[in-house]
Amino acid sequence: MPAIDADVRIQLLTFKDGLLSRMAHDLRIDVTRFTVEEDGDAIEARIDATSLRVDTAMKRGQPHGALSSSDKAKIEATIRDVLSAAQHPEIVFRADAPRRASVAGTLRLAGRELPVRLQFRDLVNERVAEVRLDQRDYGVTPYSAMGGTLKVKPEVVVRITTNWGAREGERRMPVSSKA
Repeated sequence: MPAIDADVRIQLLTFKDGLLSRMAHDLRIDVTRFTVEEDGDAIEARIDATSLRVDTAMKRGQPHGALSSSDKAKIEATIRDVLSAAQHPEIVFRADAPRRASVAGTLRLAGRELPVRLQFRDLVNERVAEVRLDQRDYGVTPYSAMGGTLKVKPEVVVRITTNWGAREGERRMPVSSKA
Protein backbone atom coordinates (compact mmCIF):
# COMPACT_ATOMS: atom_id res chain seq x y z
CA MET A 1 0.00 0.00 0.00
CA PRO A 2 1.28 3.50 -0.75
CA ALA A 3 1.59 6.10 2.02
CA ILE A 4 -1.26 8.59 2.12
CA ASP A 5 -0.44 12.08 0.97
CA ALA A 6 -1.17 14.01 4.19
CA ASP A 7 0.21 15.19 7.52
CA VAL A 8 -0.83 13.08 10.50
CA ARG A 9 -0.18 13.48 14.22
CA ILE A 10 -1.23 10.80 16.71
CA GLN A 11 -1.37 11.53 20.42
CA LEU A 12 -2.60 9.72 23.53
CA LEU A 13 -4.07 11.47 26.54
CA THR A 14 -3.88 9.66 29.87
CA PHE A 15 -5.57 10.66 33.10
CA LYS A 16 -4.44 10.15 36.69
CA ASP A 17 -6.57 8.47 39.33
CA GLY A 18 -6.41 7.22 42.90
CA LEU A 19 -6.10 8.61 46.39
CA LEU A 20 -2.65 10.08 45.69
CA SER A 21 -3.51 11.42 42.22
CA ARG A 22 -2.54 14.95 43.32
CA MET A 23 1.07 13.74 43.18
CA ALA A 24 0.69 12.61 39.57
CA HIS A 25 0.05 14.20 36.17
CA ASP A 26 -2.30 13.72 33.29
CA LEU A 27 -0.11 13.17 30.22
CA ARG A 28 -0.05 14.00 26.52
CA ILE A 29 1.96 11.36 24.68
CA ASP A 30 3.16 11.56 21.07
CA VAL A 31 3.42 8.57 18.75
CA THR A 32 6.74 9.20 17.01
CA ARG A 33 7.04 6.28 14.56
CA PHE A 34 4.13 5.21 12.38
CA THR A 35 2.99 4.83 8.80
CA VAL A 36 -0.44 5.41 7.28
CA GLU A 37 -1.15 3.84 3.91
CA GLU A 38 -4.14 3.59 1.64
CA ASP A 39 -5.07 1.19 -1.12
CA GLY A 40 -8.24 2.09 -2.94
CA ASP A 41 -10.96 2.07 -0.30
CA ALA A 42 -8.77 0.70 2.51
CA ILE A 43 -6.54 2.52 4.97
CA GLU A 44 -4.01 1.06 7.38
CA ALA A 45 -2.00 2.71 10.16
CA ARG A 46 0.92 0.86 11.73
CA ILE A 47 2.32 2.25 14.97
CA ASP A 48 5.60 1.25 16.59
CA ALA A 49 4.51 0.46 20.16
CA THR A 50 7.96 1.44 21.46
CA SER A 51 7.71 4.94 19.95
CA LEU A 52 5.36 6.55 22.47
CA ARG A 53 7.07 9.62 23.92
CA VAL A 54 5.82 11.84 26.71
CA ASP A 55 5.23 15.29 25.22
CA THR A 56 4.09 17.07 28.36
CA ALA A 57 2.25 16.83 31.63
CA MET A 58 -1.25 18.29 31.48
CA LYS A 59 -3.17 20.25 34.09
CA ARG A 60 -6.85 21.06 33.54
CA GLY A 61 -6.44 20.17 29.86
CA GLN A 62 -3.49 22.52 29.29
CA PRO A 63 0.25 21.76 28.94
CA HIS A 64 2.05 21.93 32.26
CA GLY A 65 5.79 21.32 31.80
CA ALA A 66 6.37 19.73 35.20
CA LEU A 67 8.37 16.68 34.05
CA SER A 68 12.13 16.32 33.77
CA SER A 69 13.80 14.34 30.98
CA SER A 70 14.50 11.62 33.53
CA ASP A 71 10.83 11.51 34.58
CA LYS A 72 9.76 11.25 30.95
CA ALA A 73 12.22 8.41 30.27
CA LYS A 74 10.91 6.45 33.30
CA ILE A 75 7.30 6.95 32.19
CA GLU A 76 8.15 5.86 28.62
CA ALA A 77 9.79 2.67 29.91
CA THR A 78 6.66 2.00 32.00
CA ILE A 79 4.45 2.55 28.94
CA ARG A 80 6.45 -0.06 27.00
CA ASP A 81 6.02 -2.50 29.90
CA VAL A 82 2.28 -1.81 30.31
CA LEU A 83 1.71 -2.31 26.56
CA SER A 84 3.93 -5.44 26.47
CA ALA A 85 5.69 -3.79 23.53
CA ALA A 86 8.40 -6.47 23.42
CA GLN A 87 5.72 -9.13 22.73
CA HIS A 88 3.42 -6.86 20.69
CA PRO A 89 5.69 -4.34 18.93
CA GLU A 90 3.04 -3.04 16.54
CA ILE A 91 -0.36 -1.42 16.98
CA VAL A 92 -2.46 -1.62 13.80
CA PHE A 93 -5.62 0.20 12.71
CA ARG A 94 -7.38 -0.99 9.52
CA ALA A 95 -10.47 0.42 7.86
CA ASP A 96 -12.34 -0.21 4.62
CA ALA A 97 -14.19 2.55 2.77
CA PRO A 98 -13.28 5.48 5.03
CA ARG A 99 -15.63 8.43 4.66
CA ARG A 100 -14.88 12.08 5.20
CA ALA A 101 -16.47 12.39 8.65
CA SER A 102 -16.38 8.80 9.87
CA VAL A 103 -13.86 5.99 9.66
CA ALA A 104 -14.86 2.58 11.04
CA GLY A 105 -12.28 -0.15 11.37
CA THR A 106 -10.46 -2.43 13.76
CA LEU A 107 -7.65 -1.68 16.18
CA ARG A 108 -5.16 -4.37 17.17
CA LEU A 109 -3.45 -3.54 20.44
CA ALA A 110 -1.49 -5.95 22.65
CA GLY A 111 -2.62 -8.86 20.48
CA ARG A 112 -6.35 -8.13 20.74
CA GLU A 113 -8.39 -6.71 17.85
CA LEU A 114 -11.62 -4.75 18.39
CA PRO A 115 -13.86 -2.46 16.30
CA VAL A 116 -13.22 1.30 16.52
CA ARG A 117 -14.98 4.27 14.93
CA LEU A 118 -13.25 7.61 14.38
CA GLN A 119 -15.48 10.68 14.03
CA PHE A 120 -13.61 13.58 12.45
CA ARG A 121 -14.49 17.22 12.90
CA ASP A 122 -13.23 19.86 10.53
CA LEU A 123 -11.10 22.70 11.82
CA VAL A 124 -9.17 25.30 9.83
CA ASN A 125 -6.95 23.35 7.40
CA GLU A 126 -7.11 20.16 9.46
CA ARG A 127 -9.39 17.48 10.82
CA VAL A 128 -9.36 16.01 14.33
CA ALA A 129 -10.76 12.76 15.67
CA GLU A 130 -10.73 11.65 19.28
CA VAL A 131 -11.68 8.17 20.39
CA ARG A 132 -11.89 6.91 23.95
CA LEU A 133 -10.47 3.45 24.54
CA ASP A 134 -10.56 1.36 27.69
CA GLN A 135 -7.16 -0.31 28.02
CA ARG A 136 -8.75 -3.30 29.76
CA ASP A 137 -10.78 -4.13 26.61
CA TYR A 138 -7.43 -4.94 24.96
CA GLY A 139 -6.14 -6.98 27.90
CA VAL A 140 -3.90 -4.12 29.06
CA THR A 141 -3.75 -3.57 32.82
CA PRO A 142 -3.59 0.18 33.49
CA TYR A 143 -0.56 1.42 35.43
CA SER A 144 -0.94 1.30 39.20
CA ALA A 145 1.50 1.95 42.05
CA MET A 146 1.50 2.23 45.83
CA GLY A 147 -1.24 -0.33 46.29
CA GLY A 148 -3.52 1.38 43.77
CA THR A 149 -3.43 4.76 45.47
CA LEU A 150 -1.64 6.18 42.40
CA LYS A 151 -2.78 4.97 39.00
CA VAL A 152 -3.80 5.78 35.44
CA LYS A 153 -7.50 5.64 34.61
CA PRO A 154 -8.40 2.71 32.33
CA GLU A 155 -9.83 5.05 29.69
CA VAL A 156 -7.38 6.89 27.43
CA VAL A 157 -8.09 9.26 24.56
CA VAL A 158 -6.44 8.76 21.16
CA ARG A 159 -6.32 12.02 19.20
CA ILE A 160 -5.58 12.05 15.49
CA THR A 161 -4.93 15.35 13.76
CA THR A 162 -4.54 15.36 9.96
CA ASN A 163 -5.07 17.35 6.82
CA TRP A 164 -6.20 14.14 5.04
CA GLY A 165 -9.53 15.05 3.47
CA ALA A 166 -9.30 18.59 4.84
CA ARG A 167 -10.77 21.45 2.91
CA GLU A 168 -9.07 24.51 1.45
CA GLY A 169 -5.48 25.41 2.13
CA GLU A 170 -4.34 21.92 3.00
CA ARG A 171 -0.66 21.06 2.88
CA ARG A 172 0.31 17.64 1.54
CA MET A 173 3.27 15.37 2.23
CA PRO A 174 3.75 11.59 2.53
CA VAL A 175 2.97 10.14 5.94
CA SER A 176 5.71 8.28 7.70
CA SER A 177 7.00 9.35 11.06
CA LYS A 178 10.49 8.04 11.76
CA ALA A 179 11.59 10.32 14.61
